[in-house]
Amino acid sequence: MIGESADPETVAALREFLLKRPEVGEVFSLITLQLGTELMVSAKVQMKEMGTAAELIGDINRVEAALRMSFSQVRWIFFEPDLKD
Repeated sequence: MIGESADPETVAALREFLLKRPEVGEVFSLITLQLGTELMVSAKVQMKEMGTAAELIGDINRVEAALRMSFSQVRWIFFEPDLKD
């Protein structure tokens, strides 16, 4: 369906995937939007390591790449690191 959240099973699988990543400490918010066969994902998370900006960017890029590899329907990712909800 276009313009609705992904099905609950997909959302749960995305959340579980993020929580299993070594870079991610906690998932504060996970929003999905179905756009035909493609999916947009917005995630607000606490990272385990908050090193330099370059290290943080590297961690985020690794999570995004792994997410796309595991969920081929994910086309867009908006990833926000934060310290608390």
